[in-house]
Amino acid sequence: MPSERFRFPVGLTLAALAGVAILCGLGVWQVQRLAWKTQLLARIDALQKAPAQPLGPVLERARRGEDVDFTRVAFACAPSAAPARRVFLYAVNAGAIAWRPVSPCRIAAGGYDRIAVDRGVIAGGDAMTGPPALDVA
Repeated sequence: MPSERFRFPVGLTLAALAGVAILCGLGVWQVQRLAWKTQLLARIDALQKAPAQPLGPVLERARRGEDVDFTRVAFACAPSAAPARRVFLYAVNAGAIAWRPVSPCRIAAGGYDRIAVDRGVIAGGDAMTGPPALDVA
């Protein structure tokens, strides 16, 4: 029998090294993402407990490009002569079908004349296949 010479698998070794490099990069990215997400959740928690701010200054900050995500605001809707058109958005609440009524609100703040207001959740259960027929003010 002729003796076979051992050949080092160069291609397979390079592929394995590329795979290890990719996996290490993904691991570093996940650790960075964990730090970002922890910071974001801490910020959201702090802003949920913060007192509500007037809407006008918050909209002005948003217009200047500042980050106003998750900022609590307080404002009063101006009365409108036309009836408000309400839209119901599909949602899931505690694993069951729910609807989120959204309606326009006239304001005079931050250079805007109206904003969309999410008025919460109407739980309907799995039997509710369409938006509720009630009018949510």
